[in-house]
Amino acid sequence: MNQNYRYHYQFLNSSQQKSYELMDKNIRSHKNTFKLPMSHANELTYIFESYLHDNPDVFYVTSFQYTKDLNKQTILMSPDYLISEKEIKQYLISIDKSLSVFDVAKNISDYEKVLFVHDEVSNTITYDDSLSPLAHSVIGVVKNNTAVCEGIAKYVKLALDRLSIKSAVISGYAVNPAFGQSEREAHAWNIVEINGSWYHLDVTFDLTIKHKINRYDYFLISNEEILRDHNTSNKLPPSSLKALDYYSINGLALAKSVNLEQLINKKLKNNERIMQFKLLNVRDGIDPNDKVLTVVKKQCQQVLNGSFVIDLRYNNAMWVFELEIS
Repeated sequence: MNQNYRYHYQFLNSSQQKSYELMDKNIRSHKNTFKLPMSHANELTYIFESYLHDNPDVFYVTSFQYTKDLNKQTILMSPDYLISEKEIKQYLISIDKSLSVFDVAKNISDYEKVLFVHDEVSNTITYDDSLSPLAHSVIGVVKNNTAVCEGIAKYVKLALDRLSIKSAVISGYAVNPAFGQSEREAHAWNIVEINGSWYHLDVTFDLTIKHKINRYDYFLISNEEILRDHNTSNKLPPSSLKALDYYSINGLALAKSVNLEQLINKKLKNNERIMQFKLLNVRDGIDPNDKVLTVVKKQCQQVLNGSFVIDLRYNNAMWVFELEIS
């Protein structure tokens, strides 16, 4: 496997980085107990979580025990290994084989690489709501093609590492538009660097709101956009002012009603019956559903012969619409 990009490592101080490095060396060597510099319990947990976020291939440790040696000012850390060393090696082979599907994307642009990873994951992985322990790691993806957000985000990071794209797993809370909930729940997603600028990528949300074709509501969006329905205590890099989201890149981000009219008219004449677009400049608290439906009905009446049915799906955080006309 390619070397993991260590985003969270950079935010640790020198002593914390030393502990991180010792964790990496000893856990990968399957040591049962090893020494670390003295630190408080909360600090040790923070270092450990940073380490796991940066290294999703260390799927076989999710917790640890420790004791303090006050005389030597050290900590004895004992990882809780979930499986044997032999099983770890077998799973690592399986992970590498699973990730080899992304090798065909090594010679395309960085944007296209991220799009390829997004679509491959969206098309092959389903969201696991069974609360299986495997669902929180890349093994859920590799073994069952299912995972929760944490497992999906970690798998996405390994895929991007393989393609030499800098990315990180971000943890926090979010409201998934697919489930009709109003309360935020624990969540994980990715940030990705493209051409020196960072963007957010939430493949889990895109695959859970997917109906018949892929969704891109959370594909390479800014801090401002992601924070509409996500939050995190992780440090985020500044967002780029350049829009790289899928809808903007593909001319599907619309600022005026006339743009919407033209888009609907064009797609109907091309016999496209499922269409997606993103509205720009929508004010918070405004529901544009009625206005969109009015425009769509008018264009359908002008282009289509006979009756029609409009099925509308709306992400009111990202202002993205998906229409299916039959």
